[in-house]
Amino acid sequence: MASFKLTDKFLKSLKAGRHGDGRGLYLEVSLGLYPAVTLTEARRKAEEQRILHKSGVNPVEVKRRVAATSQKGRTFAQVTEISGSKK
Repeated sequence: MASFKLTDKFLKSLKAGRHGDGRGLYLEVSLGLYPAVTLTEARRKAEEQRILHKSGVNPVEVKRRVAATSQKGRTFAQVTEISGSKK
């Protein structure tokens, strides 16, 4: 696995801009509080998206379906399962 370029300590000192972490994950720094999403959580979410993509599921479509069905009480995992079963 590739080593990550960004660390929590480094993030606290970043100026505005786009900063790469490796493996296609980028952090866009603007005004606001750190961390709205932790670096660990961002890496976990990016890995989940890569896994979905490799299995033939479009992560963007899954996100749209989750948003559309969230009022019906379905979880992300349930929508992913539904999306994957239709492929």
